[in-house]
Amino acid sequence: MISKNQLKEYVNSGYNVSEIAEMISVDEKELLKFYIDCYIKDFRSFPLEKAISKQLLAKELKNASVLQISIKYNVSNTAIQRLMRIYNLYKPALKDILTPEVLFAHFVEQYMSEREIADKYSCSVETVKSLKKKYGIDNTNRMEYHNLNDVDFIAKIHIEYGFSTPQIAQMLRVRPCIVYRLLSDYEKLHPEFSNDIFCSVSPLYRNINNLLLEKVEPTVLFELLHSHTLTQIAEIYELIPIGYAKYKFGSEEWFEAVKQNYTNNEIIRLFHIPVATFKRLSGKYGNNSYSRKADPDIVRYLYLEKHLSTPKIAEILKLPVSAIKICRRKNNIHLPKKIDYSRLLPADEFFEFYINEDLTLMQISEVTSFNIKVILALLKEYGKQYPEMLSRNAGGASKERVDYLKKQFRYNNASKAETLE
Repeated sequence: MISKNQLKEYVNSGYNVSEIAEMISVDEKELLKFYIDCYIKDFRSFPLEKAISKQLLAKELKNASVLQISIKYNVSNTAIQRLMRIYNLYKPALKDILTPEVLFAHFVEQYMSEREIADKYSCSVETVKSLKKKYGIDNTNRMEYHNLNDVDFIAKIHIEYGFSTPQIAQMLRVRPCIVYRLLSDYEKLHPEFSNDIFCSVSPLYRNINNLLLEKVEPTVLFELLHSHTLTQIAEIYELIPIGYAKYKFGSEEWFEAVKQNYTNNEIIRLFHIPVATFKRLSGKYGNNSYSRKADPDIVRYLYLEKHLSTPKIAEILKLPVSAIKICRRKNNIHLPKKIDYSRLLPADEFFEFYINEDLTLMQISEVTSFNIKVILALLKEYGKQYPEMLSRNAGGASKERVDYLKKQFRYNNASKAETLE
């Protein structure tokens, strides 16, 4: 590092701190700190102007107060004010910057908090509060400003989606009492608006609403609700299974759709519905189709003998997937450790696919949904009966033909179940 005397020589030659740092290849911040120490001990030999240029001071004044600048550079307020006079720089008073219009825009229109405004303008929260009081700006202005555009919407998300007063206040960044007064006034003008409706809807959405407010910034959620339903947003953030947003959450159509694919416990867990609420929905929408039980013998045949999946069995028997799952669980219907694939795809059917239909081994695997290793093992086994298959080099069928054979293979397997009914 340069010595005090060397630094003084450079200063006497007319160089400033930035230029000296560049000339001797040292860190400018370190040199600036050293220069300020020299300035404090000998301000006549080390003028402050050589350390804090007009351009630097003008930049600092845009974002900080005189006091903050003096603390940053470890000099007095008076020294900074003297430089301002020398450079003919002017620091506008906060009241000239934070005018009524600007403060209204920040606090009311943009929902900025007092702390955020104070940080933006490098002042205290008390100063912002004082200016708010002087200009007559308070939380009431926020609700008045948004009243014409959003009061109907606020009432809608309160009634339809069960958002509580504190949750709406969180999204609007206002005190809950303001939202409470707004909704109370709205109810007087709209008799159909009833808190009883909110009480009936709230339990259904309560858990999802809480999860959304944990995962999504409240003001962002408020904006999303203008263009998306609550279930659409929940799907976007992967809080509930995808594919059910087209139904109104908790409606009979929704209930029928989810019951086709999930058991009661799965619905409660995946859709975050309280048990008591789900029981109420079951009592309201429940019907005979949901209470029908699957025939264990048929399910066992289709699952173990024909190797069909649970959803496919449900489709064939025209029952909810949950009914098949319950039937399998109660009757201990599970796949054995080793599957007899030769019963599922006999030699003559394999020959038909490989020789007559000219399917490749990969296409046979696709048609039957068997692993390619299983197909290769069957080929080796059936080659003893049909030697020509071992030297066969199939050309392959079209995609349309493969799709047709796949459906036919599944249909032929499933049709045998009908004889058992």
